[in-house]
Amino acid sequence: MNDTKPKKAFSAGAKLFAISLLSVLLLIPIAFLFILNLDRKKNHTEAEQSIENLWGGPQMLAGPFIVVPYKTVEWVTQETYNSVQSRYIKTTAQKDVIDFLYFWPENINIKASMNAQKRKRGLHKIVVNESSIHFDGSYLPLDFTKKKIAPENILWDDSFIFIKATSLKGFTNTVSLTIDQNTTELNQAEPPVSDLTASYFKKMNKEAIYGKLSLATLELLKAKNTTFSTNFNIRSSGNLAFVPLSKRMSINLDSNWSSPSFFGDYASDYKITQTGFTANWQIIQALSTMDDDKLDNVLFKGETFSPKLGVNLIEPVDLYTTSERCLKYGFLFIFLTFTLYFLCEVIFGLRIHALQYIQVGLGLCVFYLLLLALSEHISFNLAYLTAATAITGLITGYSYFVIKVKKAVLSLGTFLVGLYGFLYVLIMAESYALLMGSVGIFALLAVIMTITRNINWYELGKN
Repeated sequence: MNDTKPKKAFSAGAKLFAISLLSVLLLIPIAFLFILNLDRKKNHTEAEQSIENLWGGPQMLAGPFIVVPYKTVEWVTQETYNSVQSRYIKTTAQKDVIDFLYFWPENINIKASMNAQKRKRGLHKIVVNESSIHFDGSYLPLDFTKKKIAPENILWDDSFIFIKATSLKGFTNTVSLTIDQNTTELNQAEPPVSDLTASYFKKMNKEAIYGKLSLATLELLKAKNTTFSTNFNIRSSGNLAFVPLSKRMSINLDSNWSSPSFFGDYASDYKITQTGFTANWQIIQALSTMDDDKLDNVLFKGETFSPKLGVNLIEPVDLYTTSERCLKYGFLFIFLTFTLYFLCEVIFGLRIHALQYIQVGLGLCVFYLLLLALSEHISFNLAYLTAATAITGLITGYSYFVIKVKKAVLSLGTFLVGLYGFLYVLIMAESYALLMGSVGIFALLAVIMTITRNINWYELGKN
């Protein structure tokens, strides 16, 4: 009897080895599905970029800034070669240059109402929004004493005001800014300056809307505290952000989109409902984060504003990322289903051919193909339900003719329903996926051990 035990144990082991090998081989179509998912995601990204080019992409707004140029001098040292003395001689001379003073609001209140909508490009739908923006606030009197600038050196005629943006494509109307009842039109894409100062702005990051300040407005800005307000519409895709510059800043956002993602260096009070969200930021003493040098680096040296805050309108379900997470469980699904088939062989005394295992495995792979294809046309939840129902029905019906034992077929069908239900819970609860997956595997292992606890593996070949 000792001579037969190894042979029979090897028979069961060989079957398990063959099942494991088939499971590994079926990773090949799973790998192709990964590649297909990446390719479809790439197409989606290209469609997203195409729409972003039309809508201006993510927008970050800052300002309104007042710029006042002034004349100053700097000492320039030059070296010239003196042929008589056969040496270089250093000479120092004055050079007239143009510099700038920047002023930004002491207080600012921002209200933005974001109307989110979807734009379609081929099969792909991209979230965009058109926002109605309101700015109001106040400026302190323009102060030139900190740099000891003589009044005669200030170039009032070249003074202007601007609102910084990421892209001018997003503006859909002319921006009218009112300063103490004086209206300034911000309708230019270049700083409205004379030839005297134009050369200094050539290297400026000009993604902003500019308006020329009248002498009457400048007189008000010099003499006293002034208030300002403006309303405009701006399009964006992705996110809408603001730069906190003022000592006191209030930002209120609302939208009809129910899946926001807030970001930035300041916490917000927000409320999310099924019909949209509202968010509020109250910021004090933000002025310490910005000075003339930092603003100069942003405008002329390509640096970015920091800190910033805003909201990103995201899809509640990213179908390509979710499909990718599903595919990561592909091998586990195949191996567990094959294990259940093997247990049916053991418990009910059946013989299932390797080709039949392969057909069931390919059916499990087709689930992911159906899920990806359907989710590009209908909601992900409905696509998942449709694909899971179709594959469960296909495999259960096929198993009825292969196994021909109703109890085994019913067990298999119930197992597949539970397996697909558990996968859906895992991919939807991403933060708890590891915990839930670990508990699920433990529970499944406990069930298999319970079912097979009385099986004498040495005696499998007798019947």
